[in-house]
Amino acid sequence: RIGKTKRAENTDVWRELRSLAYFALCNCELELNHFDNAIAYCQKSLSFDKEDPFTHYALGWSYLRQADTSGDVSLLPAARKHFTTMLDINPGIEYAEKVKPKKILLVHGEEPAQNWFINRFRDTLPATEIIRPDTHQAVELW
Repeated sequence: RIGKTKRAENTDVWRELRSLAYFALCNCELELNHFDNAIAYCQKSLSFDKEDPFTHYALGWSYLRQADTSGDVSLLPAARKHFTTMLDINPGIEYAEKVKPKKILLVHGEEPAQNWFINRFRDTLPATEIIRPDTHQAVELW
């Protein structure tokens, strides 16, 4: 009876685990450049947890990479939709724009995603220094 339960608290755990499992498959397929499979697994993951910003990011990235490799620009609106949804769910950008930090370090994400953040912050935080350090590069914060 693994995965079958009548208790509400356990049902939520199984939904979360299914979402995570499909997200992991999505991520693996994305790493292998199997974009159709990645898209399908991400969509399945979202059927269990529509509010997972990581899955929306991976799905957006899958659509973007598929569009890039195939030349099919009709996939770009779907990529943008999922990147936007990810930002709506996880509004760290709005917080950064509100507090107006002196420096922002971009240390996670793929280069296209980081470039998106750089362009956004150049427009909304022109006085903020945006730093994208190389791996293991020392950065002076003060």
